[in-house]
Amino acid sequence: MRYWKGIACLLATLWMGALALAQTVPLSLRFHDSATGRALVAEVQLTHLSTQTVYALRSALDGRAELNLPEGEYLLTATCEGYQPVSITMQVDAPMPPYRFYLDPVDPPLETRTEFLWSLRKPNQMVVVGWLTDALTGQPIEGARVRVLETGTLATSDARGFFLMQFPIAPCKTGYATLLIEQAGYRTRRLEKIQVWSEGDWIYRLILNSGVGQDATDMRSPRHRHDEPQAPCTDCPQDKSLNEPEAEPPSDFAPAAPAPIVLPKYIRVGRNCTSRTNCPGGVEVYTIDTYCKGVITSEWYACWGNVPGGMDSLRAGAVAVRSYGVSFVYTPATSTYDICDSTSCQVFTGNQTSNGNAAVDATTRFVLLTSSGGIARSEYSAENNNAGCGNGYSGTGSSWPCIADPVCTGFATNGHGRGMCQWGSARWATGRRLSSSQACTTNAPQHGYGTKNWQEILNHYYAPAGYQLVQGAVATITNLTASPNPITTGSTGSLNYSINATHDFSVILGASVRLGTDSWISDTPRDLKVNLLEGTTTRSRQFLMPSNASPGTYDVQTALWFDRNNSNTINTGDFLVDDRIFTASWQVRRATTLSMNPATARRGQTVVLSATLRQSLDNTALPNKPIAFRVNNQLVGTV
Repeated sequence: MRYWKGIACLLATLWMGALALAQTVPLSLRFHDSATGRALVAEVQLTHLSTQTVYALRSALDGRAELNLPEGEYLLTATCEGYQPVSITMQVDAPMPPYRFYLDPVDPPLETRTEFLWSLRKPNQMVVVGWLTDALTGQPIEGARVRVLETGTLATSDARGFFLMQFPIAPCKTGYATLLIEQAGYRTRRLEKIQVWSEGDWIYRLILNSGVGQDATDMRSPRHRHDEPQAPCTDCPQDKSLNEPEAEPPSDFAPAAPAPIVLPKYIRVGRNCTSRTNCPGGVEVYTIDTYCKGVITSEWYACWGNVPGGMDSLRAGAVAVRSYGVSFVYTPATSTYDICDSTSCQVFTGNQTSNGNAAVDATTRFVLLTSSGGIARSEYSAENNNAGCGNGYSGTGSSWPCIADPVCTGFATNGHGRGMCQWGSARWATGRRLSSSQACTTNAPQHGYGTKNWQEILNHYYAPAGYQLVQGAVATITNLTASPNPITTGSTGSLNYSINATHDFSVILGASVRLGTDSWISDTPRDLKVNLLEGTTTRSRQFLMPSNASPGTYDVQTALWFDRNNSNTINTGDFLVDDRIFTASWQVRRATTLSMNPATARRGQTVVLSATLRQSLDNTALPNKPIAFRVNNQLVGTV
């Protein structure tokens, strides 16, 4: 009885295990051009990190790819010619939100570049550029009619779905413009509350839905709908005297970091979030810089950059935005995404401006660290004056130090009071008392306290809490050699990476190979953790070419992963530092064995020499291959 009971338990266990393996989770993916929003046909591969099972597929013309996967940890890699590859780790558990990946083009469109947009600047004129795509197909919409209601300015989208319009701001008496986008077969898009200013611009990715009727969108950032400071108050309590000397730390806000903070290449953004952990709009994946460009002018006012000195406010903001975002990559909000897109985190609309883009580019890699050397979750709010430390002071006095901030004297608190005061950063940068009624003009009165550059602004608001400004660590794969080259199937070769690193830190060397458009072949057991040195170094890892690999010229995809959880293997929680594909870089030849039948003869006799060439994989004889015969190293014949 005990024996049969044991067998029954064993069978039940096996049945439950088989059932668990059979359970799969539906996963929906979509791939887009990060500059235009156009759908991309991407080569996609997901590798189950425990079983090393590979799932390979290609997205459709609308950028969509759907499949069912067993639960577990996966490495996802997507490639598309002309775009930077994207790789992330992900935990697949039911239910999974839809994922959208926005790949950066290697050669971005001219119309998105800062120098091009700045070349169009004219006093009292506004520029709006945009790309229109079909919501279902992801393809560009040609021939759509775009109109500015206040000025009557017209434009038509081209074959790329692109339109450009420049119009005077004078008729936009409220400081906002309205765009109407019309195309037969599509619902009309009405873009309301587009902020306009002299020599300003916006860069939009827009989708149109098929059907009839109209979709209206308030184009103001959710942050900007509520945070404009009111007129200065007349009864702000005077808790501290403005005559007290301002305690400023040294102006050199760039001390050496106790340890480098490694910067991720990508960030996962939860969309349409109602809280930090509830984002029903799915997940979008961007490079860190593209993400920051979609945040900075959703949190700061782009028009501040057109007031002399105002770009320093945006540059300071770009550093705070980057630090805040990176801190969530290190400590994600949920297992499916790093950061939310709302005021529960920091607002991400994806809309860009040339001022915001220039600020992100000018401060590349700069982040804030805490006094212990960790990445700072650098908070900020609209107006920190009188948030607990008195009129003319920023900070709370409890959760954030009191900081003398005379440029904000008299303005009503709007926010939590911690970290940087956004309007204060604009006032320090421009030397002017900017307010809601004079937000982007040189007509605002000077405040008389001088100006600060972006580093001094960061120093002013963050150094009192012990934060320090550093450039994060990054590494770039500059070259690759493979040896031996060619390599035979079933043998192990070496991949030698040339890596340029900004600091000393450790990475895991990942690698995959592919013949033509076949699936990528990985060799994860030989992924290797190595130490990088500042400057250019060469690091190598082994790679086993499978016995069943087809002969030919292979592409090699290389990757540097930061081992965030220090497990010495690539898994969920680790993030990509850099990756690069080296095309046609490794020759693979089929491994063979050559056997010869023994032959003996006396001098003067004729003998027949015979040999057979076989494929090592399955011992199949290979016909039509030349074989040379030598006796005492003398060639006697070739057949």
